[in-house]
Amino acid sequence: MIVNLNDVLKKARTHKYAVGAFNVNSFVYADAFIRAAEEKNSPIILQFSPGVLKAYQDSCLVNAVTHIANMSPVPIVIHLDHGKSINDVKLALQYEYFTSYMIDGSSLSIDGNIEIVNNVRELLEKNYREELKVLDSDNIDKESLFSLEAELGHVGSEDDDKSIETSLENIEIFLESTEIDALAISIGNVHGQIRRETGLNFDLLKRINSKFFDVPFVLHGSSGVKSQDLKRAIKYGITKINVNTHFKKIVEDLAEESFEKYGKSCFSNYKIMQPLVFNKLKEYAMTMIDLFGSNNRVVPTKPLSEFYEDLEEPYSDSTYKNNTDEENFDDSDECITAEKFIEKY
Repeated sequence: MIVNLNDVLKKARTHKYAVGAFNVNSFVYADAFIRAAEEKNSPIILQFSPGVLKAYQDSCLVNAVTHIANMSPVPIVIHLDHGKSINDVKLALQYEYFTSYMIDGSSLSIDGNIEIVNNVRELLEKNYREELKVLDSDNIDKESLFSLEAELGHVGSEDDDKSIETSLENIEIFLESTEIDALAISIGNVHGQIRRETGLNFDLLKRINSKFFDVPFVLHGSSGVKSQDLKRAIKYGITKINVNTHFKKIVEDLAEESFEKYGKSCFSNYKIMQPLVFNKLKEYAMTMIDLFGSNNRVVPTKPLSEFYEDLEEPYSDSTYKNNTDEENFDDSDECITAEKFIEKY
């Protein structure tokens, strides 16, 4: 079922796990990610970049993916990743099921960042007012309708795009001046890295987490961070972890291997490469879900095969529970139905 980012991150923040945010670059990515989440009984975030939305704007990719996500027994967030402008957000607003948006003003001054975040929130509120036919934003339960992620500091890349670490002072100013639901921070993480060699500034993260203990923080550029450091970052407030580079590398490697083995027929014969890509993406997604600790948060009351045979009542067949296998998890919460996930969390 499609849910709001708030629905999954608040619970993750409380119980010290993170939810994987995986970029959808084609249908096979989304298919693999959804099946991985279902097998691991995990909430998941499916991200679409503005570039992907533009590339597929004449296809049914987004509508197909969101329809399948909405039929799934696990909570799935449909999220705009790295929107850089109002127009990027408007691109996502063309689709029915987006519930979460990132506006990335990190390359701007803090005043410019605050301004574009507030402009996007105003746009989203106006859009939902019109959809719900209400006159006043005060009459809208904003948290249940949409979520807004911003970035403070700047997460750069291995190219000439240098990172700027997030400061506590700017977080305080930013939170006082905006209404955001999640904040991406720069603590040494870098976009686009293949090797896990990046060192995170845990002293800074600890201080941020200690002062802003109720804010869901986001880690971009996770592909370059060591697995043990990702687990440690979760302990100190990271609740959403973006993964894209390693998934793309999997596809690139399989394409190269298939071409060397089968020649150009690997691209026209769907039986050759597509099953390999699907299985490898799904396998890696499941590994990330386990690493982030979001596995076994959603437990279907009957096998998935039976669930898909009976889509008359697709969302009544799931329950939500805490993962008691991890330390620091409260196992006292009662299991609740997936429909009530939103209401409670």
